[in-house]
Amino acid sequence: MKRVISTTAILVLSFASFSQSKKNSCSFSFGSPIPVGAFGKSSFSSVNDGFAKIGIKGAFSYERKIKHSFAISSLVYAQLNPINTGALQNGFSDRRYSITLNPLESISITNWNFEKKNWLNVGLLVGGTNEFSIDKKKGNLFFNVKTLIGINYSKSPKIIGKSDANNTKAYYEQTSSSSFGLAYLFSSGIKYNYSKKYFFVFDLQYLGTTQIKFKNITETFSVLHLPTSGLYQTFESKKTGNSMQSISALNINIGAGINF
Repeated sequence: MKRVISTTAILVLSFASFSQSKKNSCSFSFGSPIPVGAFGKSSFSSVNDGFAKIGIKGAFSYERKIKHSFAISSLVYAQLNPINTGALQNGFSDRRYSITLNPLESISITNWNFEKKNWLNVGLLVGGTNEFSIDKKKGNLFFNVKTLIGINYSKSPKIIGKSDANNTKAYYEQTSSSSFGLAYLFSSGIKYNYSKKYFFVFDLQYLGTTQIKFKNITETFSVLHLPTSGLYQTFESKKTGNSMQSISALNINIGAGINF
């Protein structure tokens, strides 16, 4: 990880020195990242399911041309993906809970409600862009392909759920955690030069990360139950451990930029 950060810093400093000339461009863009793979799954069959939904992403890109069709590129992005509260509510409501009451009972706990929270991912990537003209007459329409690599900071959502149904009240909480991982991005799209100075971009991106380790996540589950005996009984469990999660998303991206 230290080697990746050092390499990224060196390349970013190189970009700054390149900006002395006029072969530079920068752009702002926005999109809706669609979670794929384990990050977008919302089942209880795997501990690696991310329960992430379609979110929002903003990015700033800087490019320095070193050849007619090739540029060195950098990208800074921030991405939010809300958790799938509906899947959490259904999954928790469909379970039967074997909890240590007096005597031992297996009960259903329904009517779960979960707070709206988000996955946060922020990253810095560097790499290269190949650009090819697809309108040689006017020379203002280009097809480009990008490959970038760098670091990603990820923060998992704090999950809070509550249930109040019939004779049972329940509470579930999973704490948030954050960590860094290696990230990579593949992109292809269209660039339209509105003028010599301004341009628009439209592209399809795939962002992925290695398995990111989230440490010291604590799960708390508590129940207040009124059994047929008429006496309230309580149950609480708490456990702390680590979790692994890879981040992956497809993003349809639009934006505008400036050549300078």
